[in-house]
Amino acid sequence: MILALHERALEGCAPGLPARAAPAPARRARPARRVAARRGPPRDAMGRNLLEVLIPARFMLTMGHLVSLLMMIVYTKKENILAGLPRDPGKARYDDAKAEFEAA
Repeated sequence: MILALHERALEGCAPGLPARAAPAPARRARPARRVAARRGPPRDAMGRNLLEVLIPARFMLTMGHLVSLLMMIVYTKKENILAGLPRDPGKARYDDAKAEFEAA
């Protein structure tokens, strides 16, 4: 039986070429999905309106970035002043740069 099926599959093929596979059956189109209508604004897991949660969180994140930026400016002031001056700036030139930095 298996030999007969194999011979049947090889019918019509040129000698030395493998038999062609049977074409795949055509797929049926999927039915369109139904989209449920949303009722009201999106909610988080606890039932709160997401916009009421995201706005304060974004504000706190922005304030945290601002505070960290100001702290970095204060604690790296000397390094920033020296980065804009030559290798051995001298006391007068350093004081001028420090005054300009603090004015900005």
